[in-house]
Amino acid sequence: MKKVVIFLVIASACSSLYAQYGGLAGFTYCTSQTMGETKEWIQDYSWRGFAVQYNHFRSAKTSLGFETGWNVFGQRVDGVVSLPNGAISGTQIREFSAIPILVTGNYHFKSLWEEVSPYIAIGLGGYYITDKLSAGIFALQTDNLHFGVAPELGFYIPAGDGFLKLALKYNRAVPAGESTVGDKRGFSFLGLNVGLAFSTF
Repeated sequence: MKKVVIFLVIASACSSLYAQYGGLAGFTYCTSQTMGETKEWIQDYSWRGFAVQYNHFRSAKTSLGFETGWNVFGQRVDGVVSLPNGAISGTQIREFSAIPILVTGNYHFKSLWEEVSPYIAIGLGGYYITDKLSAGIFALQTDNLHFGVAPELGFYIPAGDGFLKLALKYNRAVPAGESTVGDKRGFSFLGLNVGLAFSTF
């Protein structure tokens, strides 16, 4: 966590060199579908998520920024799950939540003030993930910090004094620490996000 915080401070300090271009601040409502090994554990679509972002423009089409937020996933499952010292049979509630702390780089294909401004972005940093498993009075929880990457594709649409943002974003947190069932599990999910952004020029 300390390394992520230091990286964010350095990135913010560097971005101040380009103050003449201003920035873009926004918030996003995030919906997500688990992918890969994560979908084998939780299949239900998540409607619970949000993110806040700030991008500081280095030029008319490039920006450096940061993002954080919260995504929550959960599912009720009937079956058997193996644990390091046994197994659980019956109804389980499986949950995990992810808090990303990312430095982002963005490229805008058109000027932000044109009718539609498509962009691509990449985020790098940490995902603080809480993994929970409950069955009756039995409950397990693990908390781990994972390194992660988040490529994104979307566009901004001018709307009054701000912008409407629509984006497709893939989040991948690599394995780190032990999960509730004792393995080193990575987490991945694909987000369909909609939000609002406002210029700080």
